[in-house]
Amino acid sequence: MPLKKHMLRISLVLAMIAINLVLYVDAHGLGKAESSFSALFLGCTLAMLPLALLTTFYNPDEKQFLNIFALFCGVALGVMLNAFTDFGNDRNLFPIEMAIFTLLSAPAIITGAAAGIITRRVVRRTGT
Repeated sequence: MPLKKHMLRISLVLAMIAINLVLYVDAHGLGKAESSFSALFLGCTLAMLPLALLTTFYNPDEKQFLNIFALFCGVALGVMLNAFTDFGNDRNLFPIEMAIFTLLSAPAIITGAAAGIITRRVVRRTGT
């Protein structure tokens, strides 16, 4: 499958897109409520858990750690891209924001990656 060759780049770009969607929903809101860490954590989890599961499932075994690293880098680069393209607000503390979103995404990425690795091994053993 030709996608396996580019899975690390795909993981990086998809993580950037997912985090930018979370930041967009956070900035524009789904109502008048202010954002909280629990809402951001839920958004990061919903965005990154299926992404980590799928990219880990389709990635070759020898590149699993690099895939997880690419997802974390994608989160950080996504926040940086969002900060650089947001001309309406002064976001000079975006490195702290990068660290916060990376930490908020970490449980989802690690859980999704573990589920993807386990699913890949089960599918490989059963031969389906």
